Amino acid sequence: ANLVQLFQRELDVPAQLHAPWLTALEGTLALAEVESAGGLRVALDEEVVLARALGEERRGTRDYRVFELARRFVPTRTGELALAAPLMRFAHATHFVDDFAEGRRALDRRDVLVRGRDARLTVRALPEQGRPAEFTGAVGRFTLRAEAEPRDLAAGTSLVLTVVIEADGPLGDLSEVEPPRLHDLAGFHERGSLVERAPGRLCVRYDLVPAGPAVRAVPPVLFAFFDITPPAGYRTLASEPIPITVRAARAEPVHDVARQDVAPPPSAGSGPAPVLILASSALAVTLITLLIVRLRRRP
Repeated sequence: ANLVQLFQRELDVPAQLHAPWLTALEGTLALAEVESAGGLRVALDEEVVLARALGEERRGTRDYRVFELARRFVPTRTGELALAAPLMRFAHATHFVDDFAEGRRALDRRDVLVRGRDARLTVRALPEQGRPAEFTGAVGRFTLRAEAEPRDLAAGTSLVLTVVIEADGPLGDLSEVEPPRLHDLAGFHERGSLVERAPGRLCVRYDLVPAGPAVRAVPPVLFAFFDITPPAGYRTLASEPIPITVRAARAEPVHDVARQDVAPPPSAGSGPAPVLILASSALAVTLITLLIVRLRRRP
């Protein structure tokens, strides 16, 4: 009854709370909250939010009305989380007048700043016991599906296996989670992968080469995560096997190069032999002619 409005916009609870970690807490993932209908307006830092009324509480000889602002966070690293002491500012008065222009106006306004207690939380590592080999760091709840293309291929060629992991509900951060490891996928050789991330979604495309025609299906892909909903523990998802057909590579035709490339031996009356005989005869005639000319010129 004695509280004074702090701002031009009236609040159901005329108080301003300063607690930055209610909006963003380093080392955690803030979960989206749906404010319940019927909440009462209060100032959190520079924003107006809805608080939940918890009824009255008696302390000593005085009765208090209690309001709650609750937020949910999921730690993303181990160590200590520090919550600085919250501050609450409000104003009150004992004498009021009704002003035609300003409405109810306090005559002896007093501003008060109340400091709460700080808090420190310790975040432990996830348990080693029961941790599956497929666990890559995901915390929350998720769904898994896999697709392969093409499903009919020749031996020695590759197919693309697409694995999609999505958060099931508001709890589930995949921004730092490693994709499923397929290095030891039975019957396949992994040539590479492409990772695409979006809020609450992880899509991985693997380039896989089947070992041969004996491979009839892509085995299930396993994805493990830690589920914090009771009872908390590790869970493992498996995709459905994908049937494929690997056809033997076609053999290339072999040509008889021995018969095509080896030329037949030259016959006695054809080829280079007559040319050599004619050249030798012409050379002999030339030499004889030169010899006769020189003999005639000698005295």
